[in-house]
Order: sequence, then C-alpha cells, then structure tokens
Amino acid sequence: MFTVMDDSVEKNFYGKDVILQGYAIYLTLNDTKEDDFGNYSFKITIALDTTQAFVHVIAEGPPFPPKFLQFLSENNKLKFVWQKDFNGGLQQYFIIQTSIVGRGTWTNMLNVSEIDSKYRVNSIFYTANITGLSPGKYTARIFSLNSKGGSEHVVLATTFDVVLETEFEGDKPDDRTGVIAAVIISVVLIGSAICIGIFIWKKRKTAKEQATQNLYESTAQLDSTSNVQYEDLHGLTDANKSETYDRPFRYNKRRCPISSHLNHRKCHSPSNVRYQ
Repeated sequence: MFTVMDDSVEKNFYGKDVILQGYAIYLTLNDTKEDDFGNYSFKITIALDTTQAFVHVIAEGPPFPPKFLQFLSENNKLKFVWQKDFNGGLQQYFIIQTSIVGRGTWTNMLNVSEIDSKYRVNSIFYTANITGLSPGKYTARIFSLNSKGGSEHVVLATTFDVVLETEFEGDKPDDRTGVIAAVIISVVLIGSAICIGIFIWKKRKTAKEQATQNLYESTAQLDSTSNVQYEDLHGLTDANKSETYDRPFRYNKRRCPISSHLNHRKCHSPSNVRYQ
C-alpha cells in the first residue's frame, strides 16, 4: 500500500540546488513476510513525461515469534514441533526453555539455528528432542533471537510429565548397541574356543601319530636285526658246523681227543682224525 503526499523536492539545476514544490510517495508494508523484502520498481507518469525509480527494501530488526509450539512424547523422548516466522532479515535462532510447574524459573534446554538441517522438517517446520530432565511436571516455551534482539515467547498450551529421567544425547549408548556388542563378544569367544579345541586335537593327534611311527620304526629295526642273525646262522656250511663243534676238544700227543683217550684204551691213529 502506498500514499502520495505534498512535499518539497530538492533538485539541482546547472550546478545550483533548487527547492521545488512536489510530491512524496510512501510505501507501507503491513504484516511483513520474507517475500515482502527485496527490489521494488516505481513508475510515475505525468502529461509531459514518465519517470521510473527503483527501491531496495531491506529488513533488519528483531525476528517474529514462532507461530506455534507443540509437544509430543515418543518412547520416553520429549519431542517438540514448531513453525517459524519472519527472521527480521537476519539469521535467527530458536530457544526452547522448560520450567517445573510452580517454580517460575526457566532453563534454556535447546538452541537451534534456522539453517541447521538436523532439525528442519521442511522450509518452515522444525522438530527437536529435549533431554536431561529430571522426573516432574513441566511446561515449556520458545522464542526467536537474532543479532537485533529477541521475539516474544510462545508458551506451550499444556504441561507434560517426565516419569523417568531422560538421558543427555550421547551420554549412554542405545540398548540395542549393548545387545549387539554382547552378541559379537559371545560369537568371538565361541569361535576362539572352537579354534583352541581344534588346535589341541590336532596337536594330540600329531603326537599320537608320531609315537606310533616311532614304535613302528623301532619294531622294524628289531625285526631286521633278528633276520640277519637268523640268516647268518643258517648260512653256515657243514665244514663251519664241524669246526664249531670240534674246536672245544683238545688233542694229546697222539692226536687223539682227550675225551676219547679217557673212555677207551686205544685211540685212533692220526690218519683217522679229521682236521679242519
């Protein structure tokens, strides 16, 4: 919306400033939105001529408060959803505060930048979890903040209860992480026990096989020795046998065996004695 009002206009003619009676046009932007800021073009036409002017509208001021704040509870987690409004032409932040009902003191629980994709649902909606609250009945509120100042607070329409103490993000691992870790450790221990058992079994088997091999070799050596002795004994000729049995006997001067000399009065002549 714009208005035209009588006003004086200063103009320079040939190096001299001249003040003339003229008009001023005022553009008023109500219920400003982000789309309302930027470049504007003005065209003014009179009977003699047409002129055009360009204006760049920049907004720099405190942000508008968020449009609403909603609370959700999922799996003992406190989730808040809100919708942003105009940021005042500067980057804004959203501050969520909580308070135990009846105390009247507020604690900053979360600071979210409007450009942080971790919390953005889309271009205007945001969501975040609140952690670190002790058991009790709470209320919450939110406001926007930029370098020019802060907006008014938007208070949660209802209260909420915290039954179990909520954990700070990153303080404790997820229960599923503990279960997975336990399963992995169990599998590793079982696998190690199996490997050790196989190693011991193979070692005992190898030792047993080695002992059997040694016994077999010892037996083979004994058999080989016995066979040699047996072959040596049976390989003797008749002459060698005679020598073996005749050698224990000694002869007297008449070349008779002593045993024959004792048992008989007469002995054989030397020609009857066999010499080897």
